[in-house]
Amino acid sequence: MRRQSLLFEFGPHATEPAHRQVPRKVVMKKPLWILVAMLCFSVSTCGQDLDGKLLEAAKARNTAEVQKLLGEGADANAKDNAGWTALIWAAYFGRTDTVRALLEKGADVNAKGKDGMTALMNAASADYRDIVHSLLEKSADVNAKDNDGWTPLLWAAFSGRAEIVRALLEKGADVNAMDDSGKTVLMSAAVRGHADTVRALLEKGADVNAKSKAGRTALMSAADLGHLDTVRALLEQGADVDAKDKKGDTALRLAEKYKYSSIVALLRRAPPLPPKTGIKNRTASVPTTSPAATGPPAASELQPASSAPAGSQDLNKKLLDAAEAGDTAEVQSLLREGANPHAKGGYGNTALMGAAVRGHTETVRALLEKGAEVNAKGNTGRTALMEAALEGYTETVRTLLEKGAEVNAKDNAGWTPLFWAAFSRRTDTVRALLEKGADVNAKNKYDDTALIHAAYAGDTDTVVVLLEKGAEVNASDDMGKTALIEAARQGRTETVRALLQGGADITVRDRDGETALSGAEQHNYSDVIALLKTPPGLQSQKPKKPSTGIPDAPPGVTAPTSAPVPTGDEGLEKELAAQSFYRLGLNMRLMEVLWSHPGELAARCAVNLQQDLQKVAAPSDVMELANRAAIQLNLRPEERPDSVPILIRELRVRLDKLCTAQTEEQFFCAAGGFTYDLSLFGEDVKDPGHAKVSIEDGRRKTLLLVSALAAQCSATAGCKERALLYFSAVTNILKKEQLGPADGSLLVTVSENIGKALSSDER
Repeated sequence: MRRQSLLFEFGPHATEPAHRQVPRKVVMKKPLWILVAMLCFSVSTCGQDLDGKLLEAAKARNTAEVQKLLGEGADANAKDNAGWTALIWAAYFGRTDTVRALLEKGADVNAKGKDGMTALMNAASADYRDIVHSLLEKSADVNAKDNDGWTPLLWAAFSGRAEIVRALLEKGADVNAMDDSGKTVLMSAAVRGHADTVRALLEKGADVNAKSKAGRTALMSAADLGHLDTVRALLEQGADVDAKDKKGDTALRLAEKYKYSSIVALLRRAPPLPPKTGIKNRTASVPTTSPAATGPPAASELQPASSAPAGSQDLNKKLLDAAEAGDTAEVQSLLREGANPHAKGGYGNTALMGAAVRGHTETVRALLEKGAEVNAKGNTGRTALMEAALEGYTETVRTLLEKGAEVNAKDNAGWTPLFWAAFSRRTDTVRALLEKGADVNAKNKYDDTALIHAAYAGDTDTVVVLLEKGAEVNASDDMGKTALIEAARQGRTETVRALLQGGADITVRDRDGETALSGAEQHNYSDVIALLKTPPGLQSQKPKKPSTGIPDAPPGVTAPTSAPVPTGDEGLEKELAAQSFYRLGLNMRLMEVLWSHPGELAARCAVNLQQDLQKVAAPSDVMELANRAAIQLNLRPEERPDSVPILIRELRVRLDKLCTAQTEEQFFCAAGGFTYDLSLFGEDVKDPGHAKVSIEDGRRKTLLLVSALAAQCSATAGCKERALLYFSAVTNILKKEQLGPADGSLLVTVSENIGKALSSDER
């Protein structure tokens, strides 16, 4: 491994890449060169010289020189100090012509470096498709493993190379290969949010419910990091939403922990799709979104009832379509012609369900008059009443109830019509169901109640109606969360007020030991905090919102409580490691942005990166990449090799791999990059000439990231309270209706404060 001092020996204005220069202090005089020439009479010595030149030519991407040296007898399989051959280097740099030249001369297609890397792994991770195909034609081992147990397919999936993933699978790559920690190929794609790659793997039979040594599934990984499209792709192929890791967490709990509201909703209504050939491990799931709402089922999906007369399938299909369209006259005509009112289409839905979910009340009546089963259930256990309740079609709900619909029926996940109405904020529908005897305290399979759902959504009107009808205000779900805890964690001030007035107990703790107050404090919801601290007799009064320099961070309010930091030597060691990972994320992001800019900043960032990699005992391959980056970035921009962006990209992939392998440090690594991006966004906001659309796009993206980081900070040991306070401040700035220059300046300042809190000993 080259030492960091090499960077300074060669100087900043070298005309060749630094690792190919000879320092002036050690230039040999003529007699020494003669001695070297004499030594070349030894065939073995000259061969070693040729081999070294071959490796350098491969690194320099000089195909002509490679071919020349091979012709002179250079060993195509010679290795450098890292154990890499010319072929591995050529694949790393994406030189298709060099790769082919080496293969023609007998280069070992499966040679490994000391890190276990092969040419195929390098090409697969960087999306060099032509090289991948050339290597596969020469029988490259698609299931070779590096020192961490990563196969070429794992590398391609982790990097989101869907086309290469397909090519490797066609050549026999193990779709369910695991690395040394038990992570599968599917998990490596899911953790990075590569939805297309996830789908490609599932199409080839990837085990959607496989678990790592920590008990994690691909769904948990995607939910934990907020990858909505990936979660959707996994659910579509039967991912088990009830699976638990060794800590007892499910995908839903992880999504709730970090406030990924869209994912929470999706997991709670996860759609089990009809089975597809070749897809493994389909399982039933929690409540589903209405299949009808996604479009009518295909004719091929029609499932006629067993009592349907022969040859009636076409009539039944037309009936289903007409019901969904609300074409009552056509429905009546088809029923007269013999269409079966009980026939089922895709997802096991009947015509009555299709009409109910769209609020076609007259069509519902027509079907019921002809004997349609009012309590028929689809594949997920949903009834027509549930479909209408979900969408808030109160007139349709009343019609179904008049015809005997079961008001307390439960679907496969234990959701009643009242649950669906409360979940979707349909207060009028909630009233109609309660009038007909809906059980206000019914629980689903997670022990949720309608009140908890309404409180989570911040639907104060529905909360009041439910409380008036006797809802148990302190009922808790299987995580110990009450309606008050959910409302407080979501910052629902008026809902919290209504629950307190209804007798909610502020001392209740959930399974994690959190109370409503601590949940509000974690996210700095100052109005909710003030309300929860107000004596019961004064809770009807509106709390005054103090004026502060940073929104929602009033003086005197206790800063949000983050996870406890260990004490003693172990605590200090962990704190120093966290600071190093933060700086790793920051310097990596700076290098990505600044590598092409003049000046020494990018080179300094590379040196800083090296220092922190040493502190966290990074693997030698990562250190080697960082060292090469430092050397190349020390050159003038115009003198830097074309391979610099490739090198930086590879360093990013390896660093991400290092960070995601850690339990808590991955948060600090992500936060480092975020603070720099936040500073850049703040500068954009300060510039009045910036396009509004650009600012709005930046606001949405930044708000999503900071919300996730704030939640992760609160759950991460070592994330200081001040950092959490600053994350919350950013959230509140970004929630303003319009951002101005002053907000931009504040964002820049807060980004600096986050950096100080996470990268130093400052408290």
